[in-house]
Amino acid sequence: MIVTISGLAGAGKTTVANELANRLDVPAIDVGQVFREEAKRHGMDIVAFSDYRKDHPEIDRQIDDAVIQRCLDAAGCVLQGRLTAWLTKQRGIGACRIWLAAEPEIRAARIAKREKVDSAQTLADLKRRDSNDRQIYRDTYGIDLNDLSVYDIVVPTDDLSADEVVSFILNELQKYG
Repeated sequence: MIVTISGLAGAGKTTVANELANRLDVPAIDVGQVFREEAKRHGMDIVAFSDYRKDHPEIDRQIDDAVIQRCLDAAGCVLQGRLTAWLTKQRGIGACRIWLAAEPEIRAARIAKREKVDSAQTLADLKRRDSNDRQIYRDTYGIDLNDLSVYDIVVPTDDLSADEVVSFILNELQKYG
């Protein structure tokens, strides 16, 4: 089984995907981690790399191809990243597609806590990154991140613990066999 976990930065994708993969006993593949590694390889933080990617769409395509192939090679996984649902849908890959949603202030607070940085600056950076991502995904893929029609399940995570989100998803997955 392939499960995609998508959402904007700070929505809880990594935490939920890792725990869900653990409970399903399948590998978790984190597209965001691959992007962070690429940013580091380019000598940039994630915000600067987000700006850089606007002029280098080939970076996104290369990473997409690599993570999709990893998932297919594993014959099942939890594939975590903003576009994983769209990518699997466009490529005709069967998956249960999940979107995690949270308000920008909640997402910024989570990121600031995780990174041990100022939450006001994190919110400003997050809004810039969200805007960049929306433009990149529209220009590179023709995808509107506001269009949630591709998702089988949408989970608002603002007031839920990671365990509550995972339990909800596991319950929903029973409907997908």
